[in-house]
Amino acid sequence: MGCRIRPAPSLGKRGFSAVVTCSPDTGVEGALEFIRGVLGSNLVAVREEEERIGVNYLLRKVVYSLVGLDGVAECRFVFRDGVLESLSCAIPRVPAPTAVGEPTLSSAPRRGEGVPPGQRLVKDFIIYAVLGKPVIDVDRWVLEVGGEVERVLRLRYPDLLSMPSKEVVTDFHCVTGWSVPSVRLRGVPTRVLAELSGVMEGVRWVKTFSADGYTTVIPLEDFLDDDALVVLEINGKPLSHEQGFPARVFVPHLYGWKSGKWLTRIVFMREYEDGYWESLGYHERGNVWLEERFKSVTE
Repeated sequence: MGCRIRPAPSLGKRGFSAVVTCSPDTGVEGALEFIRGVLGSNLVAVREEEERIGVNYLLRKVVYSLVGLDGVAECRFVFRDGVLESLSCAIPRVPAPTAVGEPTLSSAPRRGEGVPPGQRLVKDFIIYAVLGKPVIDVDRWVLEVGGEVERVLRLRYPDLLSMPSKEVVTDFHCVTGWSVPSVRLRGVPTRVLAELSGVMEGVRWVKTFSADGYTTVIPLEDFLDDDALVVLEINGKPLSHEQGFPARVFVPHLYGWKSGKWLTRIVFMREYEDGYWESLGYHERGNVWLEERFKSVTE
């Protein structure tokens, strides 16, 4: 496969415009040499850290300064059981990046028993805010549902509170390897919003947008799962600001990065687009039972 360049609009807030992905046989040095050629700059490592992802994965993150250029390159090398499995580098600029191809997804279970592979149970949530915590004025907040639909919806918080709701008790799984058991969630079923907006034929993907600039993408069939919600309450209380008030999406069988907080837009799409973490090599679907943490390197 070698290396290829993809646009990464979801990373714009962090100063990146594209992502280079390379197959493992390219090797770390081969990938860095490719990036040097694209940017016309030498790379100097200025920060490195490692993070254990689940049981089998090790993620090595390296930030490189670009000699003679403004900005940095941020590379992620994924090892599974000590073997390099994938590598990707976010870069600040690139000429004529290629389009993102349509991913091929395997059939996958939506339900399972026990703890999913590579996960461990914990008592409390670990709170993340990768792009910072936005200021939300709930009186002015609007959730827009649009894209390939017959009717664009603009819903305020009281609108969502008055809509049919459902309670789901399920586990919450983070891709880093922790799971909180038996979380009680209440909200508007995603199917209700899809029906009200009139999703058109040919739609295969749903992209969600958050007030902090975060985005993620979900296959339509997963988004319309019977237990998928636009969550308004957790364990009997409205979402806290840290938990994503006033609303967030949740699909029980997908990893938590698909559950974007501070939700502002839901867009139904025919073609695939990377979201924030997908741009950085995380899986297009993220099914916990298949341990879909990272994209396949054979794409």
